[in-house]
Amino acid sequence: MPAYNVYYFSHDSNARNDEKILMLRSKHGWEGYGLFWALIEMMFEAKETCLSHNKVEGIAMSFNIDITLLQSVINTAITEGLFESNKDKFWSNSLRERKSRFYELREKRSQAGKKGMETRWKKPIDNTELDNIVITDDNKCYNNAITNDKQCYNGVITKNNKGKEIKGKESKVNKSKVNENKKIEDASIFSEIISDLNEKTGKTYKTTDSTKSLIRARLSEGFALEDFQKVHTNMAGKWKGDPEMDRFLRPATLYRASKFESYLNSAVSLSDRGIVSELTEKNLKVLENYKFGGESAK
Repeated sequence: MPAYNVYYFSHDSNARNDEKILMLRSKHGWEGYGLFWALIEMMFEAKETCLSHNKVEGIAMSFNIDITLLQSVINTAITEGLFESNKDKFWSNSLRERKSRFYELREKRSQAGKKGMETRWKKPIDNTELDNIVITDDNKCYNNAITNDKQCYNGVITKNNKGKEIKGKESKVNKSKVNENKKIEDASIFSEIISDLNEKTGKTYKTTDSTKSLIRARLSEGFALEDFQKVHTNMAGKWKGDPEMDRFLRPATLYRASKFESYLNSAVSLSDRGIVSELTEKNLKVLENYKFGGESAK
């Protein structure tokens, strides 16, 4: 499945010790535990956040397992209250609640990001008053283009004319931006983020200017402290201790604009956590090509 279609949803880190899960594990072992979470993932991807009883055979085929085992896991999950069921479908109430919160949070972040960009690029006055005006000082134009013959693209105002008025308006805008940045600088969020990174990766990074710049850029897009902490958890779970990837557990990689959101949504897999083997994980990967209610698995 493409990275842009992969979303993170809440999963308690101690779920394996839940009394209902323990009953599931006692009957079906770690394989049953892995199948339970595979079904949860399918429910999350389904539009109605549920699966149909009459699709179980196809699901078993996509998992490459015997339908008897899968049906037994589903029945146990229903009996223990992990799943709810009617004659047609089965689902998880807990997952539905978390999925609802997930989309609400994603929408809030989207709106915050849009608002942040609007604030960042907001023009102090309209286009006719500022964008097409330049101020000269020894043949140097302010905030506009200069042609090769040093002539300004549009109207020219000298410093003895309306330049002071425009400068005053710009000062107010710049002051507003300074105050906004000051709120970030005054906060302890930089040290909190780097401290969390070092704790989860075993590194000793400092809050350098370049690192602050990366953090500030992501904050301006609407991301919060919790998002950085989740990125640290996800990627440390995948890369920590890996001879090739461990060195990329660094601010320059994790906080990069083109990667940050994909790292945020890159949930640590069962094999990453040592819950199932890589072979079992590979067998379950066929889920990514399975479309509920769509084409049958091949």
